[in-house]
Amino acid sequence: MIETNRLFLRPFTHDDAARLFDIFRRPEVAKWGGNGKPMESIDEAHERIDRYPVRRGTHPATGVFAAELKDTGVVAGMCMLVPLPPSKGIDREDVEVGWHLHPDAWGNGYATEGCLLYTSDAADDLLCVDLGARRIINKKKTTHTLSYVS
Repeated sequence: MIETNRLFLRPFTHDDAARLFDIFRRPEVAKWGGNGKPMESIDEAHERIDRYPVRRGTHPATGVFAAELKDTGVVAGMCMLVPLPPSKGIDREDVEVGWHLHPDAWGNGYATEGCLLYTSDAADDLLCVDLGARRIINKKKTTHTLSYVS
């Protein structure tokens, strides 16, 4: 578990399925993740939780983390550092820093706080060396403008 000032970042469990479903049933969240379609049942949330260990890859620094609010215990959403899958048959070594938050959590700085570990200069250097990444794709802006670290 990783602890920030206001968050616990931890692996998802099946106890989080109802909240994950509530987050990804919303079109305004779902359009940015997975297939872009809102979840239709809690079973999809359970299936997604089962896939997270595979999605994280093999490097110990990567993962998909529930972003739990320390003061309430509510999962505000997720923060992740995950390898991007091959594209058009081309293997790549890119790693994505990302997040998905419940709309009730928007505007509170949780994505910045939760992903700060991966966006610091020290983390960029560490991850580029340790992951062998040519670049880290970092979605730092809500407009989803990409910035690259070489």
